[in-house]
Amino acid sequence: MRTKINLDNSEGLSTDYTLEYSRRTYGMSLRYNPVLGLGAFNFRISDFSSTGSTESFSESQVRSGDGDVENRELKIEN
Repeated sequence: MRTKINLDNSEGLSTDYTLEYSRRTYGMSLRYNPVLGLGAFNFRISDFSSTGSTESFSESQVRSGDGDVENRELKIEN
């Protein structure tokens, strides 16, 4: 459960209820927000094949991560 609270008046703005089951190779989650009336079901499958290549990356495959992540804030006002 995750709740967003307005610090000015201590009122709850929104609450997400999440149920998750996760294993190394798969996982599933169910999420619902009653305030927004939104729900989601996620299913993840991961491949952990042990027959993959063990070669190192070449210089052309390595790049800097600077600027790849962008943070955004969503403000909800009533």
